[in-house]
Amino acid sequence: MTITAIIMSNKPKSNRKWENTMAKQPLNEEHTLPSLSLVLGYIAIKKLQRLEDRIAILARLGYGNAEIATICNTTTTIVRKSVRNAHPP
Repeated sequence: MTITAIIMSNKPKSNRKWENTMAKQPLNEEHTLPSLSLVLGYIAIKKLQRLEDRIAILARLGYGNAEIATICNTTTTIVRKSVRNAHPP
């Protein structure tokens, strides 16, 4: 996910006087706020101890594997295996 900031700059146009134009610059992701859905996911599982329980709750809430992995600080492979073991075919 790339986040951009809009910066106003004064650049001369051909025969026109100075005019405000918009330029996009990427922001560092470490300086941005986390997504609200990720924050709500953290809140939903903050008191659970077992990773399997955390994954099960987030899966029931409709989070995808990538989001669950981000919230639980694990990999998508572990999330997929845990979800598959919780709901065998």
